[in-house]
Amino acid sequence: MATLSIYIADIDSDRVFDAIASNFSYQNTVPNPNGTGTIPNPQSKAVFANSVIRGFITQHVKLYEIEKAKQDAAAAIEATAGNVTVGDGQSSTPYLYYMVCLEPAKDQYNAMAAVIAPGNSFDIPLSGSGLEPATHYGAVVSITEDAKAQLLALELFGGTQSSGVQTLFYVRCDTETSTAVYSNMVGFTTGSVCDLDTVLVALDLKEIGV
Repeated sequence: MATLSIYIADIDSDRVFDAIASNFSYQNTVPNPNGTGTIPNPQSKAVFANSVIRGFITQHVKLYEIEKAKQDAAAAIEATAGNVTVGDGQSSTPYLYYMVCLEPAKDQYNAMAAVIAPGNSFDIPLSGSGLEPATHYGAVVSITEDAKAQLLALELFGGTQSSGVQTLFYVRCDTETSTAVYSNMVGFTTGSVCDLDTVLVALDLKEIGV
């Protein structure tokens, strides 16, 4: 295991600990866990400063890796986006997808839809109650084999998550039988006939205005 050490002169240590304690809301007293009132904070300023520095490092590594995953996913899509073959349709395998995204990620996935399923967008407003405001948006699209590969690449590189939170849910169905053959939703059972309502029930969502 690598070790990262920071050395501070003894005459400066109290200044450093006081500064970090002040800037990150250190409390000199905390609620008494055994009764009323407060007690002196059992965590010293030195230990508190150590935890802040470790948290700083952890958070910045996390932010870097999330951003890199997004860039890698974008590069993967860009690398395959130009390889779509338009012919007589005999060599194209369509897949039916029922998709749901979180509201804050709507623009991101509309941009994705413009690439993998031109003419489609996440335009079905959804919420847990079936009332405004929308917390999610849905889409029903047919995409080709190449587009399916782009979606899988996006998922592989973490492009369907943000800060560890899944932002896109979908079920892929056979276009002839409407049978669900794959889903990225934990616990979703494939092998049965599926439609958008089935997906919404699994996510505990309702279409607004219906």
